[in-house]
Amino acid sequence: MKILGFDSWLGGFRNYKRLNEEFEKSNIEFKLVHISSWSGLEYKEKTYGNISTRDISKYKTIDFEKVLRQENPDAVVLLSVDVFAHKSMIRTCKRLNIRVIHLFHGIMTALSVDEKVAYSKSFFAKVRFALPRVVKYIRFIVPNYFISVIKDGFKLRDLKSFFTTGSKMFSGKNIHKAEEDSRCNLCIVFNKLDGEYAKVKYSYTDEEIKVVGCPDLYEFNFNTTLINTFSSNVNSADKVLYLDSVPYLRGIMRYEDNYQYLKSIYEILRDKNLQLVVKLHPEHKSTNFGERLKNLGIIIVDKDEMIGVIQESRYVISEATSIFQIPALMGWPVYLSQVAQFGSQNYGKMIKNYERSFYFKDFNDLGYLHDSVYDPSRWIQENTGPLPFDEFPKRVVECFLGNC
Repeated sequence: MKILGFDSWLGGFRNYKRLNEEFEKSNIEFKLVHISSWSGLEYKEKTYGNISTRDISKYKTIDFEKVLRQENPDAVVLLSVDVFAHKSMIRTCKRLNIRVIHLFHGIMTALSVDEKVAYSKSFFAKVRFALPRVVKYIRFIVPNYFISVIKDGFKLRDLKSFFTTGSKMFSGKNIHKAEEDSRCNLCIVFNKLDGEYAKVKYSYTDEEIKVVGCPDLYEFNFNTTLINTFSSNVNSADKVLYLDSVPYLRGIMRYEDNYQYLKSIYEILRDKNLQLVVKLHPEHKSTNFGERLKNLGIIIVDKDEMIGVIQESRYVISEATSIFQIPALMGWPVYLSQVAQFGSQNYGKMIKNYERSFYFKDFNDLGYLHDSVYDPSRWIQENTGPLPFDEFPKRVVECFLGNC
């Protein structure tokens, strides 16, 4: 069996790499087709087990129909479906009767997807975001998308949809009701909240949505013995864990502002004899951000160390990230920032619904707001998801095979 993944870059490779063992068991050849060259991004093709990658430039065309006829896959998988190149791929799959699957790349309800905007950007931040993409859109994305639209039979509403969607992408507004060309044959989500979100946004039926659990629980070696284990005894702990979502790359703040923000937290905690420990987002691997934090005195941890650090932490500080789920399932108090540029940050339902989440508007509030009296049992029950956690890859690949 042959399955294609499709993405705008190679950042999504890790989402498939964790499925390789199941690909091998099921004799699945998986190829990730990406459009890095359209953006002028530097890239190096990757191979891992049954998984390989290939840039769109190797096909000598911008017409996805020619790509799919050459590859002849049994199914195509996308991690996101709202941008034009991905919508074009979905249209092409449907036209060729190829099964197309939307695999969520994270827990979307960790973000403020129900709000008008996920986060506020200044006009100049929007311009900085848009300018590098103008050439890409004019040269590749727009022609590619309208090739698909014309082959499907051009309608005036397609033009209206194009400008409406483009405007929302530029302004940072959430798309609450997606167009038909963002809708796949199957949607695979990590939790029930995301399933409800997908039904509203993409008009999926219950049968078209499959809940497989969160891959972070599998990858961070989480197990059921850790659930709701917070104790007031941790008040003697000497660490505080911070969960990063790479906000300066998302346009929430500038690089230096992000550094100064974490420096301020470090200094406040140091004065309280507490050590700041940070779990950085994987996208930091290509930056020197972690090294700068280390030089300051902040401890940087990887995924294998994180659960142990939570157990040694008095509380956790989190940005809007899927891995919020881990300290929350353990019952730890989690602080959410409303300081500086985070003052306009909205958090999603998964985070806001947690009984032990607390907003802080001043660094000096850290550690003084939480109360272990709040019982998180209901939230934990609703967000634990399918068991066992380590069978996440098997559940996903079964869905690819049509057996879930």
